[in-house]
Amino acid sequence: MLFRNQLVTRSTGGRNRLRSYLLAPVLLVLLLAAMPHVAQAQPKGASPKKDPVRVYQAQEQGGAYQFYGDNDYPIPVWVSIDFPTLYNLKTSVPLPFRTLLPPRAEKAPLFQLEPIPDSGRKSFRMTVSYAKGDPTTVRPDSTFLYLFPFPHGKKYRLSQGPNGAFTHYGENQYAYDFDLDMGSLVTAARDGTVVEVKVDSNRGGPSTAYAQDANYILIYHEDGTFGNYVHLKQNGSLVKAGDRVKAGDPIGYSGNTGVSSGPHLHFDVRIPTVEGKMVSIPIRFLHYDGEPVSPVEGEYYYAFHPGNPPFPAVFGSALKEEDFTAHRKKIPASGKIDLRFEQVDSTYIVYVVNGLRNPQEVTVEFRLVNLVPGKKSPITVTVPGETEVFLTLLKAVPRATVLEYGYALRYRQAPAP
Repeated sequence: MLFRNQLVTRSTGGRNRLRSYLLAPVLLVLLLAAMPHVAQAQPKGASPKKDPVRVYQAQEQGGAYQFYGDNDYPIPVWVSIDFPTLYNLKTSVPLPFRTLLPPRAEKAPLFQLEPIPDSGRKSFRMTVSYAKGDPTTVRPDSTFLYLFPFPHGKKYRLSQGPNGAFTHYGENQYAYDFDLDMGSLVTAARDGTVVEVKVDSNRGGPSTAYAQDANYILIYHEDGTFGNYVHLKQNGSLVKAGDRVKAGDPIGYSGNTGVSSGPHLHFDVRIPTVEGKMVSIPIRFLHYDGEPVSPVEGEYYYAFHPGNPPFPAVFGSALKEEDFTAHRKKIPASGKIDLRFEQVDSTYIVYVVNGLRNPQEVTVEFRLVNLVPGKKSPITVTVPGETEVFLTLLKAVPRATVLEYGYALRYRQAPAP
């Protein structure tokens, strides 16, 4: 009997792309000639609204300049100030000048620039950077286990981890990107106080042109560290500055704002440095089994929130062929033969569906990209009439970011036993 042929090509429904972000440190640059007026530093490309931290000066009698600082945050801010250009003026403090501005500080005196007697024209160029928190007292608790930043019992893939080649370097070296779909609920990874929220952006894309457009929530922890939740959707925050949150509390919704190649959540824990920057630090998470875990790129992870009901944990990577070999399911007659796919994480469970009334001998040949079948292709099985049987598992190659499959079917009526 001749085989009848069927060719089908399908993808997994899209490409699993690496997603990441870039959140630039706050850098303020002030270019001033000596003149009797007050000015304040503004970041490059800043919006007209007032920056929460400001450094400015006023000229005093005799030509000296007194510098002041304001801090609108409810926590201290570490400020670093230097003068790359300084003509015929001297500072009253060693450079670079670094200090802690108290919470809600207004016109806090910092230092002076004093004219050098009998000198010429006076001018200066000042650089200012700041980091939220106090780098002299921060003591990260290395034993602390963070909750995964999504609801109890939910499972998501880590698309980019620490030292990720796409964007996890520099200040973002120890960051984590989880493949949360647009509008997925984000939860607090640790108790803390909300310090800063940005939710007004609706812009995002895989370009540094969007570096200032990421919506985010920044939460201050008791050991001086900060939880950084980035790429939220527009108006996607459930909290505001000053709120206290508990680990596991809903705080917002994931999105695709800022430098991002697709919807996801970026999470890191960061600390301030004496240079006036903020950098991410290594952390560990609480696994679903109650043990510590350091997530690996490409793997899936369940969020476990202590005190909540237990849940079954199913991972595609743990599935085995023998788990499905006994599968037999009666189906209605459809007059055709095809394959059915079930997806568990990056593993595909493949079934042959015989909608004909008579038993069929079916041969399947796969065309795969970054997927490996549990049986050598082509695979031949005999399928009773109006029955579905298990064929094989397709498992992703470790760390693959693109998964695609296609297949060709040949079938004929099975010989009589």
